[in-house]
Amino acid sequence: MWITSCLSANSTFTGKAMKRIYKHILGAAAIVVGTVSFSLSAQAGLVSIGLEASNDCGNNGIFRTDNSCYIFEPPNGELISPWVIKYGDPVFEEGGTEASWEETEINEIFDESEGGSVNGSEFSFSDFAFKMDDGEIEEPREILSGMWAYDRGTGDPGIRFWTVKSANLDLLNLQFYVPDEQIGEGLPCPALTTACLTLAEMTESGPFSVTGEHAVSHITFFDTENGHKVPEPAALGLFGIGLAGLGLAARRRRRV
Repeated sequence: MWITSCLSANSTFTGKAMKRIYKHILGAAAIVVGTVSFSLSAQAGLVSIGLEASNDCGNNGIFRTDNSCYIFEPPNGELISPWVIKYGDPVFEEGGTEASWEETEINEIFDESEGGSVNGSEFSFSDFAFKMDDGEIEEPREILSGMWAYDRGTGDPGIRFWTVKSANLDLLNLQFYVPDEQIGEGLPCPALTTACLTLAEMTESGPFSVTGEHAVSHITFFDTENGHKVPEPAALGLFGIGLAGLGLAARRRRRV
Protein backbone atom coordinates (compact mmCIF):
# COMPACT_ATOMS: atom_id res chain seq x y z
CA MET A 1 0.00 0.00 0.00
CA TRP A 2 1.24 3.49 -0.87
CA ILE A 3 0.58 6.31 1.58
CA THR A 4 1.13 9.79 0.15
CA SER A 5 1.13 13.20 1.78
CA CYS A 6 2.67 16.62 1.28
CA LEU A 7 3.38 19.77 3.28
CA SER A 8 3.83 23.30 1.95
CA ALA A 9 7.12 25.01 2.70
CA ASN A 10 8.42 28.39 1.70
CA SER A 11 11.48 28.85 0.77
CA THR A 12 25.18 1.95 -12.79
CA PHE A 13 28.21 3.85 -11.62
CA THR A 14 31.09 1.35 -12.17
CA GLY A 15 34.86 1.58 -12.31
CA LYS A 16 37.43 3.85 -10.75
CA ALA A 17 38.37 5.17 -14.18
CA MET A 18 35.00 6.89 -14.55
CA LYS A 19 35.43 8.42 -11.12
CA ARG A 20 38.81 9.83 -12.03
CA ILE A 21 37.48 11.26 -15.29
CA TYR A 22 34.55 12.91 -13.55
CA LYS A 23 36.80 14.28 -10.85
CA HIS A 24 39.02 15.98 -13.44
CA ILE A 25 36.03 17.35 -15.36
CA LEU A 26 34.43 18.80 -12.24
CA GLY A 27 37.75 20.19 -11.07
CA ALA A 28 38.31 21.99 -14.36
CA ALA A 29 34.78 23.38 -14.30
CA ALA A 30 35.34 24.69 -10.78
CA ILE A 31 38.51 26.50 -11.89
CA VAL A 32 36.79 28.23 -14.81
CA VAL A 33 33.30 28.79 -13.47
CA GLY A 34 33.83 29.03 -9.73
CA THR A 35 31.30 27.89 -7.16
CA VAL A 36 27.76 27.49 -8.47
CA SER A 37 25.02 27.58 -5.84
CA PHE A 38 21.66 25.87 -6.23
CA SER A 39 18.64 26.32 -3.96
CA LEU A 40 14.94 25.62 -3.68
CA SER A 41 12.44 27.75 -5.55
CA ALA A 42 10.69 30.45 -3.53
CA GLN A 43 7.58 28.30 -3.16
CA ALA A 44 8.48 24.64 -2.65
CA GLY A 45 6.35 21.87 -1.21
CA LEU A 46 7.65 18.97 0.82
CA VAL A 47 6.44 15.62 -0.48
CA SER A 48 6.45 12.64 1.90
CA ILE A 49 5.56 9.27 0.41
CA GLY A 50 5.04 6.51 2.95
CA LEU A 51 5.86 3.05 1.65
CA GLU A 52 5.39 -0.45 2.98
CA ALA A 53 8.94 -1.65 2.39
CA SER A 54 11.43 -3.72 4.36
CA ASN A 55 14.34 -1.52 3.26
CA ASP A 56 15.44 1.18 0.86
CA CYS A 57 18.87 0.07 -0.39
CA GLY A 58 19.60 -3.12 1.55
CA ASN A 59 18.66 -6.68 0.61
CA ASN A 60 15.20 -6.70 -0.98
CA GLY A 61 15.13 -2.89 -0.75
CA ILE A 62 12.48 -1.14 -2.81
CA PHE A 63 15.10 1.05 -4.51
CA ARG A 64 17.76 -1.64 -4.82
CA THR A 65 19.10 -2.20 -8.33
CA ASP A 66 21.39 -4.97 -9.60
CA ASN A 67 24.55 -3.39 -8.22
CA SER A 68 23.54 -0.17 -6.49
CA CYS A 69 20.57 1.83 -5.20
CA TYR A 70 18.64 4.51 -7.06
CA ILE A 71 15.44 6.47 -6.67
CA PHE A 72 13.06 5.32 -9.41
CA GLU A 73 9.43 4.43 -10.03
CA PRO A 74 9.08 0.72 -9.15
CA PRO A 75 9.29 -1.78 -10.61
CA ASN A 76 11.17 -0.76 -13.77
CA GLY A 77 11.16 3.01 -14.02
CA GLU A 78 13.97 5.28 -15.15
CA LEU A 79 16.89 5.42 -12.72
CA ILE A 80 16.80 8.99 -11.42
CA SER A 81 19.15 9.48 -8.46
CA PRO A 82 21.88 7.25 -6.98
CA TRP A 83 22.42 6.96 -3.25
CA VAL A 84 25.20 9.01 -1.67
CA ILE A 85 25.37 8.22 2.04
CA LYS A 86 23.49 6.38 4.79
CA TYR A 87 23.35 7.34 8.46
CA GLY A 88 22.18 4.78 11.01
CA ASP A 89 22.04 4.15 14.76
CA PRO A 90 21.90 7.64 16.35
CA VAL A 91 24.01 7.87 19.52
CA PHE A 92 23.20 10.23 22.40
CA GLU A 93 25.17 11.53 25.32
CA GLU A 94 23.58 10.33 28.55
CA GLY A 95 20.66 12.61 29.40
CA GLY A 96 21.37 14.82 26.39
CA THR A 97 19.35 15.74 23.34
CA GLU A 98 22.19 16.07 20.83
CA ALA A 99 22.86 13.04 18.64
CA SER A 100 25.59 11.84 16.37
CA TRP A 101 25.09 9.25 13.66
CA GLU A 102 27.49 6.35 13.48
CA GLU A 103 27.94 3.39 11.14
CA THR A 104 27.75 5.58 8.04
CA GLU A 105 27.99 3.95 4.64
CA ILE A 106 29.12 5.94 1.62
CA ASN A 107 28.62 5.04 -2.04
CA GLU A 108 32.13 4.40 -3.40
CA ILE A 109 31.43 6.78 -6.28
CA PHE A 110 31.30 9.66 -3.80
CA ASP A 111 33.56 8.29 -1.05
CA GLU A 112 36.53 10.52 -0.29
CA SER A 113 38.72 7.47 0.33
CA GLU A 114 37.91 6.27 -3.22
CA GLY A 115 38.64 9.57 -4.95
CA GLY A 116 35.29 11.25 -4.30
CA SER A 117 34.59 14.17 -1.98
CA VAL A 118 32.20 12.87 0.72
CA ASN A 119 33.52 11.70 4.12
CA GLY A 120 30.40 11.81 6.31
CA SER A 121 31.09 15.08 8.12
CA GLU A 122 28.97 17.11 5.69
CA PHE A 123 25.61 16.33 7.34
CA SER A 124 24.30 17.45 10.73
CA PHE A 125 21.05 16.64 12.55
CA SER A 126 18.99 18.64 15.07
CA ASP A 127 15.53 19.54 16.44
CA PHE A 128 14.65 16.00 17.43
CA ALA A 129 11.26 14.77 18.57
CA PHE A 130 11.63 11.74 20.83
CA LYS A 131 9.47 8.75 21.63
CA MET A 132 7.69 9.47 24.90
CA ASP A 133 6.26 7.37 27.74
CA ASP A 134 3.90 9.08 30.23
CA GLY A 135 5.33 12.47 29.38
CA GLU A 136 8.94 11.36 29.75
CA ILE A 137 11.47 10.61 27.06
CA GLU A 138 11.88 6.85 26.73
CA GLU A 139 15.27 5.35 27.40
CA PRO A 140 17.15 4.31 25.41
CA ARG A 141 16.26 7.36 23.36
CA GLU A 142 14.57 6.91 20.01
CA ILE A 143 14.06 9.64 17.41
CA LEU A 144 10.69 10.16 15.73
CA SER A 145 11.63 13.16 13.59
CA GLY A 146 14.08 16.02 13.25
CA MET A 147 15.93 18.26 10.81
CA TRP A 148 19.00 17.65 8.68
CA ALA A 149 21.44 20.09 7.11
CA TYR A 150 24.09 19.58 4.43
CA ASP A 151 27.27 21.63 4.29
CA ARG A 152 28.00 21.12 0.62
CA GLY A 153 31.59 21.71 -0.43
CA THR A 154 33.21 22.12 -3.83
CA GLY A 155 32.74 18.96 -5.89
CA ASP A 156 30.19 17.46 -3.48
CA PRO A 157 27.02 15.96 -4.95
CA GLY A 158 23.74 17.79 -4.59
CA ILE A 159 20.84 16.25 -2.67
CA ARG A 160 17.30 15.81 -4.02
CA PHE A 161 15.87 12.85 -2.09
CA TRP A 162 16.16 11.26 1.33
CA THR A 163 14.59 8.07 2.67
CA VAL A 164 13.82 7.47 6.34
CA LYS A 165 13.45 3.86 7.53
CA SER A 166 11.36 2.91 10.53
CA ALA A 167 13.01 0.76 13.18
CA ASN A 168 11.75 -2.85 13.32
CA LEU A 169 8.84 -2.19 10.95
CA ASP A 170 8.42 -2.45 7.17
CA LEU A 171 7.77 1.28 6.81
CA LEU A 172 9.78 3.78 4.81
CA ASN A 173 9.34 7.47 4.04
CA LEU A 174 10.62 8.98 0.78
CA GLN A 175 10.88 12.76 1.11
CA PHE A 176 11.73 15.53 -1.38
CA TYR A 177 10.76 19.03 -2.45
CA VAL A 178 8.90 20.00 -5.62
CA PRO A 179 7.41 23.31 -6.81
CA ASP A 180 4.16 24.01 -4.96
CA GLU A 181 2.21 24.36 -8.18
CA GLN A 182 2.97 20.70 -9.02
CA ILE A 183 1.16 19.37 -5.93
CA GLY A 184 -2.54 18.60 -5.89
CA GLU A 185 -5.37 16.65 -7.46
CA GLY A 186 -4.74 16.03 -11.15
CA LEU A 187 -1.13 17.18 -10.80
CA PRO A 188 2.03 15.03 -10.85
CA CYS A 189 2.66 15.07 -7.09
CA PRO A 190 2.53 13.54 -4.58
CA ALA A 191 3.08 10.14 -6.22
CA LEU A 192 5.82 7.58 -6.64
CA THR A 193 5.92 8.14 -10.39
CA THR A 194 8.62 9.26 -12.78
CA ALA A 195 6.54 12.36 -13.54
CA CYS A 196 6.65 13.46 -9.90
CA LEU A 197 10.14 12.25 -9.02
CA THR A 198 11.79 14.14 -11.88
CA LEU A 199 10.38 17.39 -10.45
CA ALA A 200 12.38 17.03 -7.24
CA GLU A 201 14.51 20.08 -6.43
CA MET A 202 17.95 20.17 -4.90
CA THR A 203 18.14 21.24 -1.26
CA GLU A 204 20.70 21.54 1.51
CA SER A 205 18.30 21.05 4.44
CA GLY A 206 14.97 19.51 5.31
CA PRO A 207 12.87 17.66 7.88
CA PHE A 208 12.88 13.90 8.33
CA SER A 209 10.33 11.54 9.85
CA VAL A 210 8.78 8.13 9.48
CA THR A 211 5.12 7.22 9.13
CA GLY A 212 3.25 7.17 12.43
CA GLU A 213 4.79 7.16 15.91
CA HIS A 214 7.72 4.97 14.97
CA ALA A 215 11.41 5.46 15.70
CA VAL A 216 13.94 6.19 12.97
CA SER A 217 16.31 3.37 12.02
CA HIS A 218 18.39 5.11 9.35
CA ILE A 219 18.42 7.90 6.77
CA THR A 220 19.77 7.61 3.22
CA PHE A 221 20.48 10.60 0.98
CA PHE A 222 20.41 10.57 -2.84
CA ASP A 223 22.25 12.61 -5.46
CA THR A 224 20.77 15.26 -7.72
CA GLU A 225 20.38 12.96 -10.72
CA ASN A 226 21.72 9.91 -12.53
CA GLY A 227 25.31 11.05 -12.17
CA HIS A 228 26.91 14.15 -10.73
CA LYS A 229 25.21 17.52 -11.12
CA VAL A 230 26.59 18.99 -14.32
CA PRO A 231 26.90 22.74 -14.91
CA GLU A 232 23.78 24.57 -16.14
CA PRO A 233 23.84 25.70 -19.81
CA ALA A 234 25.12 29.17 -18.89
CA ALA A 235 27.88 27.63 -16.80
CA LEU A 236 28.76 25.31 -19.65
CA GLY A 237 29.12 28.37 -21.87
CA LEU A 238 31.49 29.95 -19.39
CA PHE A 239 33.35 26.65 -19.15
CA GLY A 240 33.80 26.60 -22.94
CA ILE A 241 34.98 30.21 -22.97
CA GLY A 242 37.45 29.41 -20.22
CA LEU A 243 38.85 26.43 -22.11
CA ALA A 244 39.14 28.55 -25.26
CA GLY A 245 41.02 31.16 -23.27
CA LEU A 246 43.41 28.57 -21.93
CA GLY A 247 44.06 27.32 -25.48
CA LEU A 248 44.71 30.85 -26.74
CA ALA A 249 47.13 31.50 -23.89
CA ALA A 250 48.98 28.26 -24.70
CA ARG A 251 49.33 29.25 -28.37
CA ARG A 252 50.68 32.65 -27.39
CA ARG A 253 53.26 31.07 -25.13
CA ARG A 254 54.44 28.83 -27.99
CA ARG A 255 54.89 31.86 -30.24
CA VAL A 256 57.09 33.72 -27.76
